[in-house]
Amino acid sequence: MLTVLMVLFAAAIVLAVYAYYVEPRRFRVVQVQMQTHRGFDCQLRILHISDLHLKNREKAKLDFLRGLHRNAVDMVFITGDIIEDDSGIDCCVELLRGFTTRIGVFVVFGAHDRWDTRLWNVVRDLSLGGYRKGRPNDFDRLKRELEGIGVVCLENESHRITLPARVNGVHAEVEPRSVRPTGEEDLWLVGVDDIFAGLDDFEKALSGVPADGFRILLTHAIESPEDLAARRFDAVFAGHSHGGQVRLPFFGPVITRSSLQREYATGLFEIGNTPFHINNGIGTGRWTGFRFLCPPEATFVELTGRGP
Repeated sequence: MLTVLMVLFAAAIVLAVYAYYVEPRRFRVVQVQMQTHRGFDCQLRILHISDLHLKNREKAKLDFLRGLHRNAVDMVFITGDIIEDDSGIDCCVELLRGFTTRIGVFVVFGAHDRWDTRLWNVVRDLSLGGYRKGRPNDFDRLKRELEGIGVVCLENESHRITLPARVNGVHAEVEPRSVRPTGEEDLWLVGVDDIFAGLDDFEKALSGVPADGFRILLTHAIESPEDLAARRFDAVFAGHSHGGQVRLPFFGPVITRSSLQREYATGLFEIGNTPFHINNGIGTGRWTGFRFLCPPEATFVELTGRGP
């Protein structure tokens, strides 16, 4: 009996060391294809990253992210929780400045971008549910410096992009024009604030966006994919769940930190003709720095649509 207990104890130690010190640094790059169901005569290569949780002294994470700079893409989508505290702002700006895109870098924010979470907040969140704010981060500085390097920050707002028809990794006009040559079409990026923290305002974000326009939603969290599909978005990109962060064989993700069903915690899925992509995330929160069978990832998404 004692021998069995010793073996179990040793196995628990090994698993804990792996979960805390190995898997959070097993960064991977994933390639996926996403197809919309509406007429959209374009092909776009998008780098989707989320939940960086940047702070001081994270060399492995920074080296991985800098390595992504070598890949030319049409757009970079970053779906929230970019920093963990103010110490992550400088490296955040450095990293986002380094991306090579044909259209631009687009960001929505999560609760961690606004508040530095305390351990007591985490305990209360897990025991009582919901979200509780920590100490305020310098969010205004974060947003100001990102916009200063040309990053488009979508804070419950939209951004119109004019694309030539049949784009396949070629030039696209970001600014709208009053006279549009034949064959061009509009893509609307709609960004909402953190749904999990109750900061979203869809009415404001969709103000001025045509109901029949081609609309891509960027959101940090998803509570109900069915509700988003009912709003007729043509594609949805999100993070927040960390892919479950801990996934068990034959069970899957243990928790999504929201009302999102566990089967939708990561990857590509489709509801009501709306394709979704939820990213595993790059980092973890300060007080939950472990992963198991759910490695951190950056995803290259080939977005295509059926031509008219």
